[in-house]
Order: sequence, then structure tokens, then C-alpha cells
Amino acid sequence: MIVTTCFENWQTWETQDGAIHWRGALYDDAGSRLDPASLIPLGLSDIRDVVESHYGFFAFIMEKKGSIIACVDPIRSIPIFYIDDVVISDSAEHVRTCRPAAAMDAEARAEFLLAGYVTGNRALWSDIKQLCAGEIAVFSGGGVNRQRYIEFDHRSVAALSHEEFRSRLDRVLDHMFRRLIAHAGGRQIVVPLSGGYDSRLVVTMLKKLGYTNVLCFSYGVDGNEESAVSKSVAEVLGFPWIFVPYRNEDWRRSWRSDSAASYRSFASGSCSLPHMQDWLAVEKLGAERKIESDCIFVPGHAGDFIEGGYITENFLHPLNLSKNRIIDFIIASHFSAAPSRARAEMARLRRRLSDALGDGPFCSEADAANAYERWVWEERQAKYTANSLRVYDHFKIDWWMPLWDQQFIHYWNAVPLELRIERRFAVGYIEALYRTVAGSADPAPRVDLQRRRPGLRYTLKLAVPRWKSQAISRLLQKRRLRATYKRIENHPLGFASLVPRERLRPLVREGYNVIGIYSKLYLEGSWGDLR
Repeated sequence: MIVTTCFENWQTWETQDGAIHWRGALYDDAGSRLDPASLIPLGLSDIRDVVESHYGFFAFIMEKKGSIIACVDPIRSIPIFYIDDVVISDSAEHVRTCRPAAAMDAEARAEFLLAGYVTGNRALWSDIKQLCAGEIAVFSGGGVNRQRYIEFDHRSVAALSHEEFRSRLDRVLDHMFRRLIAHAGGRQIVVPLSGGYDSRLVVTMLKKLGYTNVLCFSYGVDGNEESAVSKSVAEVLGFPWIFVPYRNEDWRRSWRSDSAASYRSFASGSCSLPHMQDWLAVEKLGAERKIESDCIFVPGHAGDFIEGGYITENFLHPLNLSKNRIIDFIIASHFSAAPSRARAEMARLRRRLSDALGDGPFCSEADAANAYERWVWEERQAKYTANSLRVYDHFKIDWWMPLWDQQFIHYWNAVPLELRIERRFAVGYIEALYRTVAGSADPAPRVDLQRRRPGLRYTLKLAVPRWKSQAISRLLQKRRLRATYKRIENHPLGFASLVPRERLRPLVREGYNVIGIYSKLYLEGSWGDLR
């Protein structure tokens, strides 16, 4: 089997027992950084114990006599791709060169259009596979044995008071952000500061722990609400703040460039829509030398999800306590970016979702929420949200995601459902922490749950008979299409600039939202054609 690492920041250690190709950093409870070479002589069970008990972001490919062991962290922040016993690499494009005649997987393509990513360990091309979040795999004797070494699971909750949960979270955050500070080592920390709670928590903790080399920035069309909140938070905390304007001409120049074309190929990994939200901002900050050459970007991904923001009261309707209802909810929430007219296609999607959810249980609100969140962790969070890190990789910038620290995951896995629904506990905690650290009564930012709610069509399924809900949905279709077109045209990040004008309205009429439009253009190879 051929082992290759195509991108920068990978290092190799060799001993008499084998070799390890490593990227990232892991720290123990005492703050000591793991020596990757120390893993080489260990057996599989001991390697699992080490990666499970350390904190950080990493991927490795280890060559030992007769076998290869590969592993990604709990959020798949650094992907690994392979073709069975042929090749393993950090580059999906490189892996694909080993089977250039391979056809695109029709089911994977359909998923990509509907969601912006491909589920499971598959990719757009039939022969390419990948490690999923929190997986370790052994390649030996022509076969592959994939194992999950960590789970996103809320079944073992702690019986603590609200005050005890707050005290425990104080300690967890202190440890997490001290790890970040140790990793930064005095370098400039650059925070994409939005109007939400996640990035606010990041800058609040940096202020609390006395880290001063911090730059905050926001971006979008002039006058957008998110940036106004971002500026206010940065000023109250005493951090410098930069606004990066998103104008049509800037998007069109940037997104059709050779650099952007190279990025789209690299960032997709043949399984995810390339993230573009902060592409323009990072490009401009670097070109204008607003950031230091050795800086580290620290986004707030994905505290909202970990803290319970994807679980809404609507989801916990009594009728949802079954596997089929959870599948309904997943499809309505995550597979609605494009029109789907084929019954067979949707039946296959339902079967794949059923296999992914497993055998349950699904009989209680906590069970149903747990099953749903596990799916979102492995699929949307790992394939779509965390994949935004490829922007920083493309511009050769270091990054860290403190809110995906394993200690943070373990903490929230032990918090009961009633405290996590719509982030009830987290929001109050973050607001109180911000007021304490900032010494300000500045109002909390708004929380936008729109992208996580399945919408009116799903609510109608629960409230009225099927034939009536379909009739009402048809009546609302024209209104929905007008609203979708208006949202894209007036998007605060200028997203309409990335779609040829003559194609935007027809695609919206067909039933595509902005993610579906981007996915379709990407698959056609025309996303950068903005003439």
C-alpha cells in the first residue's frame, strides 16, 4: 500500500519499529505535548487509549511491519482518504489518480446536491473512501478494520445541581483555553468574531486569561448586523477589530482566480462543498498584511451544536420518538438544499440514514436527541462545518478549535437534555461570563436557529394529515420561492455574487437554496465561472 502526504505541516518520525506521518498537536492533562514517535512501538489498544485521553487536533498514518494504522481526531479536522489496500493519503485528489477511470457515485452525487456533503465513509467517486470522525483504522492483509475510539453520546449524564455544572464548566474552560494559549505560544490569535455566542466565548476566555495578542475581525456587506455586534464586543473587551467588506466586484475577482480554483479542488476532498464564507476575508487580511505571518486562527466552531443548539422543542414532539420520525427530521433539516423528485432516490437515502442511526433505542426524548446529535456530529459537523478549516490550510495559516476540545465534548455529554435544549444552560452561562469579564451590561447577541429548524413543512407533518399538509405546502410554494430568492439576493455576505445572474432565478424556481445552487455549480465545474 502506498502512503503519501501531499500537503504541508506533516512530519515524519522513524524508529526501528516503523514510521509515523503526523500532523497536529495533542496535549495531556498536565499540558505536555505528545511526542508522536512514542506511538510507534505501541499496540492498537494502547494507541487508542493515548489518543482518547489527550486533547487537541491531529491525524496520523503509521507504517509498521505488515500493517498500516491511520487515525483522525474526534471531529475529523484533518481528513484521511484511501482506496482499500492501494493507497492512503491526506489528499482525495491524489488518491483519485490511482483510479482515474472511476465513475462518480450516483447516490453520493445526489446526497451532495441535497446536503452539500456525502455521508458515511464514502466520497463522490466510487472507489475513494475516508476515515470518519473519531475513527482509527488498521490496513492489513488486503483488508481494512475501522473502529470508533470516541463517541458523541449523552447516555451517561451527571446528577449535579446547576451550580455544580457551572463550577465544572469554569474548570473545563480554564483548562481548554490554557491549552490553546500554550499552543499559541505568544503568537497572534486571530478570531473571526461574529454576532453569536461561540466566538464571543472564545474572546471572553482569552480576555479572562490575560492573552493580549488578539485580533478580532468580521466581514460581510457594509452595515450588516453581525458585524455591528462583533465590533461592540471587541471594543468592550479591549481587542483590536477589523471589518472586511464583501463587495460584488471583490467576490467576482477572487472566486474566479487560479488560487480559488486550486482551493475548491483541495478543500472539497471529493466529499464536501468547499467552504467559502470567510475565504474572501482571509485572502484580504493576508494580502493587506493585517495579520502576522505566524498567526493562529481560532474560530468558534461549533459550540452551538455541542451545547445543544440543534435540539429544539419542535424536535422533541412526542410523535418524534421513533426511528422513522428522526429520519424525517434529518431529511427536512439537512437534505433540503435541492429538489428531489425521485422516490427511489429518497428511499435509498432513508435506508442509509436508518443504517447510520443503528438500532436505537429511540423510545425517550433523551434517546431520540442522542441519536440525532450523533448523526449530526459524524456527518454535518465533521464533513461540513469542520471542513471550513481548509480555508486556513490553503493560505498556510495555523488554526485551533477550542470548542471542539475533547474535554469540552466530555463535559457536555454529561449534561442532561433539559439543560441542553436550545442551549438553555450555555447561553445563560456565556452571558454571565461575558458581563463579569467585560464589566459591561452589553446586551447578548441574537441567536439564529433558522438553519437548524426543519421549517413549516415538517411542522405540518406533525400537526395535520398528510394530504392536507401537502395541499398547504403547495399553496405556500410561491411565497417560499420569493423568500428564498430575496434571502440570496440580500445575503449579508454577498452570496449572490458567486452565482451567474442568468442562472440564479431559474435554479431558485426549481427548488434550490443557496447551498444547493453552489453544490450544483461545483459538480458542473462551473462555480468559478462568473463572466
